[in-house]
Amino acid sequence: MIRLTAPVAALCLATLPALAQEPSGTITATVGTEERSWQVVAPEDTGGSRWSQDDVGISVTLVGREGPETLDAAPNLTLTFTASGQETQPDASNLAVTLLQMPASNTLSGTPENTDITLTAFSIEDDTLAVSGNFTAILAPGAPEGLVTANTEGAQTITGDFQATLQRADPADE
Repeated sequence: MIRLTAPVAALCLATLPALAQEPSGTITATVGTEERSWQVVAPEDTGGSRWSQDDVGISVTLVGREGPETLDAAPNLTLTFTASGQETQPDASNLAVTLLQMPASNTLSGTPENTDITLTAFSIEDDTLAVSGNFTAILAPGAPEGLVTANTEGAQTITGDFQATLQRADPADE
């Protein structure tokens, strides 16, 4: 029994680094009064979840698809923000939220003026970023500019949390 278990365990341990390289995680939120959940997806030709670092901080993009049955569908929730600070006191700013709804003319967006984000965990090891936090945004139809209130026609409030493990973006893809 031990002879069979050892090779299987060794194989599982050998595949863990490969599995860790794929983005994974979830975003859960209340949109208006509706509870929703998205799976964080990997980078692909049209973008995807990733992070990169520059002089300003760490740029993070979380791309979610609603439910595992829609992983081949277009991304329908995107969170982008800048992280800074230390792992013990992470800070985030400039959150932008896009909620793609069908038809596409029903897409809702929230700019940094209409959003708030708090990081609860933040860790970088080699090219892997593990991050979690919570957010609130007032989303409005189209591409709103400036401050939007919850009373704006078609606006919806989204409140949620996220946790994800991401790989550093390839500089050629940025």
